[in-house]
Formats: sequence, structure tokens, C-alpha cells
Amino acid sequence: MTLHLLSPASRPVQITTDLAHFWAHTYQEVKKDLMGRYPKHYWPRNPHTAQATARAKPQKTK
Repeated sequence: MTLHLLSPASRPVQITTDLAHFWAHTYQEVKKDLMGRYPKHYWPRNPHTAQATARAKPQKTK
């Protein structure tokens, strides 16, 4: 299976057949690039433990 990973603007960023390798190694490089282009979006340090959110950035709890 081939996965096409998209940016928040729905543009292709990465194509992979090994999703586990992407999260373990390539994600940090892609994150650096996308953080500059999409600073309002949430880019977790550890995507394995991050909670999914429907917002650009998670809401802060009061």
C-alpha cells in the first residue's frame, strides 16, 4: 500500500509505503518544513502519544 501524506493545504508532502518508518524518522524533517509554512497548526513533538484534534491547535483546558 502506498500512502500520500498531505499538508494542511492538501498538497502532497511525502509518499511512503512504510508508515512506521515515516513516524519514527522522516516526520521530524517534514515537521520542520511544515511548521514554517503552517505555524498555526499543531505539530506534536511525539505523534505516537499526541491526541487527535479537529482544530488547528488543541484548545487549552481551563
